[in-house]
Amino acid sequence: MTSPGDTSKPDEATRNFFTATYAQQRGMRAGFAQFTAFSQGAKDNKVFEQTKLTTPVLAVGGEKSFGALQAVIMRHVATNVQERGC
Repeated sequence: MTSPGDTSKPDEATRNFFTATYAQQRGMRAGFAQFTAFSQGAKDNKVFEQTKLTTPVLAVGGEKSFGALQAVIMRHVATNVQERGC
């Protein structure tokens, strides 16, 4: 399968995977539901920022996905953030 950060066109295995997934009953609805949650997530995050977590939080960002930015994001809602990269 095509890996995150790969800018080439998806290979056949990747296309077949998503085709089969979206072809399932309610597959398209489930696949796109994550985008409908963005507005609520933004509202929730404003609440979470008001009282930050004090428990240790490990922020792991991948080389092709958020990287060090993951720790920056987590520091908005937690005071004891340690970061690790992949």
